[in-house]
Amino acid sequence: MIAPLNSDEGEQHIHFVVRVHQAHMTYQHLLAIWQAADDLGYDGASLYDLLAAPCLECWTTLTMLTMATHRLYGIPMVLSHTYRHPKLEEGIQLIRFLWSGQEGPFKSRFYGTVEGGGYPRPMQPGGPPILVGGHGEHYVLRSVARVADLCNVGFDLSLEQWQHYKETLERAAEEEGRTLASIGLTHNATVILGSSAEMIRMGVERYALVRGLSAEAARQRLAHALVGTPEQCVARLQAYVRLGIRSFFLMFPDLPDLASLQLFATTVLPAFRSGKP
Repeated sequence: MIAPLNSDEGEQHIHFVVRVHQAHMTYQHLLAIWQAADDLGYDGASLYDLLAAPCLECWTTLTMLTMATHRLYGIPMVLSHTYRHPKLEEGIQLIRFLWSGQEGPFKSRFYGTVEGGGYPRPMQPGGPPILVGGHGEHYVLRSVARVADLCNVGFDLSLEQWQHYKETLERAAEEEGRTLASIGLTHNATVILGSSAEMIRMGVERYALVRGLSAEAARQRLAHALVGTPEQCVARLQAYVRLGIRSFFLMFPDLPDLASLQLFATTVLPAFRSGKP
């Protein structure tokens, strides 16, 4: 998954992940997206694991796609573990125990007593970073503070919302004996990119049509999304980076069409691949 973030802000790599909601997509669609993202310089791509969605199963498909690419991190998002409340935090503790190589026993309320370590062991020492996400602040941010490496909350949040969540997360982390700097902040962003006002308008209209929204409802929903020219998107991303966000999960509404994916890679990514911002 995403490599642990460096605490030195000036040297941090800004991660860009293509967030794919694969409902109604074929494997050929996903393969084309994955290989394009791999070639274009994105850091990763994700699939979701929604139990009720009409889509290819997350883990099997993710394994196949990872084998078909060279450098792209494959990321499972929205795992079905969230449907098994209240086991989330204890489940993560058990996963970390299995990754650690310890022989046990691991005693838990919901999983009983587990003996022995997990196999095969993860390639990364201690296992890959664990991301906890959701909507709202009271339960999600508390769970993040307790057990997560990465925080993923909300969608298309404004800078003001993020500032509030940061302050709330910092207090929760301190109460759990952690620091905010030990938790990576990740941002979900809808991307509607265009080189002209007409292209942007058409993209917003397509977004509204697919979701059955009025033009005004679409504009309100996209108020804090990455909607605009490449220069406008770079400026907005830079503001989030200054706030402390180092990983962006990008939702391209026109997928499996690759036009926006390619345009973002050629016009926006370079601003974050040369020591900027």
